[in-house]
Amino acid sequence: MSDMFAEGLPTIRSSRKRHELLLDRMWRIYTGPLFTALIELGIGARTDPELLQHIAVPPDEASRLNAMAAPILFPEHADRPELIPLIVSGQSTMRGLALLGLAGEADPDPLWPATRAHIMAMLAQVLGDPQLSP
Repeated sequence: MSDMFAEGLPTIRSSRKRHELLLDRMWRIYTGPLFTALIELGIGARTDPELLQHIAVPPDEASRLNAMAAPILFPEHADRPELIPLIVSGQSTMRGLALLGLAGEADPDPLWPATRAHIMAMLAQVLGDPQLSP
């Protein structure tokens, strides 16, 4: 797992603050140059089989990484079967919002705080964790 994600997280006692910090770190990746490059490569790979061979990631690889990271980042919820699907939903939401910016439809950064609040509300409700509520 990248040090950028984990740095300082285990020392944060507040589950809410830890989740918010991680979401903000992930958001910076989705709005950064590496995500833009990944999208551009993905579009190019649609018509270039050789490129596709170099960048294709098996779908189970992302699942494996989420399953590895979840107990480290969210130890209090690691035994919950809902955790990984919630992580995937959050990642999908962030990707979608970031794509608005790449498509020139909207500046996604002003939309991020409300989106993060919705993700946090979803986490609180599904996990039944009152610490995650505002």
